[in-house]
Amino acid sequence: MKQTLLLASLLLAVGAWSATVDLEATSSSGPQAISNEIEWVRTTEGWERPASWQSPPPTEGPLHPVVVAGFIALAGMLALVAPPGPERQ
Repeated sequence: MKQTLLLASLLLAVGAWSATVDLEATSSSGPQAISNEIEWVRTTEGWERPASWQSPPPTEGPLHPVVVAGFIALAGMLALVAPPGPERQ
């Protein structure tokens, strides 16, 4: 039991430490060094700068989450009031 508690608290401590440490700031080379070197990228439309790319606007799903929750609630209610199946022997 002591080993389980020790292992759980060790994992919790490592998780808490990893959530607070910024590893990108401590590394000397990383994505920042690469991004400074890339100025032009070959695309299907020719050579372009990545900074000029425009991402499409975010689209919402066709259903509102309240509608989905309503269907789930309705299915749950129907499951609760459904007649019992045939009895097994």
